Amino acid sequence: MCILEGLTEEEIAKLRESKSGLYLDDLEGGVNLRAISQIDYCKDFAEKALSARNTALKKIEADVLTSLSNKYKADKKPYIGVVGKTSYTSNLNVSKKYQYLHLKPHSHSDGVLKLNRIRLIASESEQTTFRIIDGNGNEIYSVEVQTQKNTFVTIPAPEGVLPLSENGAVLSYYLVWDRVSAMPKNVKTDCNCGGGTGGYKVYFEAEGGEADSLNNLTEGTDAFTHGLALDVEIRCLPQRLICREYDRENAIAVTMAWATLYKTGEMLIEAVLSSGEVNRYTMMGRDYLWGKRNHFKKEYEMRVEYLGSTIDAGSSDCFICRESRIFMGGIIS
Repeated sequence: MCILEGLTEEEIAKLRESKSGLYLDDLEGGVNLRAISQIDYCKDFAEKALSARNTALKKIEADVLTSLSNKYKADKKPYIGVVGKTSYTSNLNVSKKYQYLHLKPHSHSDGVLKLNRIRLIASESEQTTFRIIDGNGNEIYSVEVQTQKNTFVTIPAPEGVLPLSENGAVLSYYLVWDRVSAMPKNVKTDCNCGGGTGGYKVYFEAEGGEADSLNNLTEGTDAFTHGLALDVEIRCLPQRLICREYDRENAIAVTMAWATLYKTGEMLIEAVLSSGEVNRYTMMGRDYLWGKRNHFKKEYEMRVEYLGSTIDAGSSDCFICRESRIFMGGIIS
């Protein structure tokens, strides 16, 4: 038996990784490393097993979302546009050190915000620090910026997306820069899309403000960006709903874990059968393996159906119930 012989430390670590606590060995009648009699086939089998697991994770996400779509439909369209027109008429009359734009979601949302481009315009050229601070007071991004008098300068945008909720609570963001003597231009919070602030306003409010301390940032007091202009992409991510429900309800987590395991077992058997080397990987015959594959497939489908009927997509403002219908990293491994 090969067990783990011939595998690298990295490959062994991947095989041992399991956030759910379940492993292929937990599938009765499935194929696993212990069934391999020849060391030469350990590495190839490990690759097949990891590939099956990764595909299963993608498959369950897609299938649960499809199941949910029978009951719910999307309630919000993505918004790709601007927050703050790149135009102004004068300086803002401000007196405090910290100038900011506050982005505050309306309610709990499974939406995310991506900052594609950030620009800043001020009345003087000076060195400043641009920060992003979340509603919990955590500084999540910081970069030094050199402003140019009466000219928009581009600020490097953070990678990734900013979630509009966390642990079931609304999560707002402050985009802050500190001034020395420069005054921000009176850039309005319009989206420049012909509908005022309608484009992004289905997701959040955008209001400007100023403060003497980073510990005293309020919700915003005016309709100006305080010199900022954003190119943004805002959209709902149904995957966040699945992750949230996985964390919220143990029955959903357990069901999802076993569903993923069954799908992994099903796809691994298919990979072994299609290799034409069944006897190299297992002592089981093709007919037996095909029967186990069908059994795992049925167990998986039963759990996906349960998840689709149990996950409460209505708890997210990204979805609404369909009318006249009876009835969307690695999360787990």
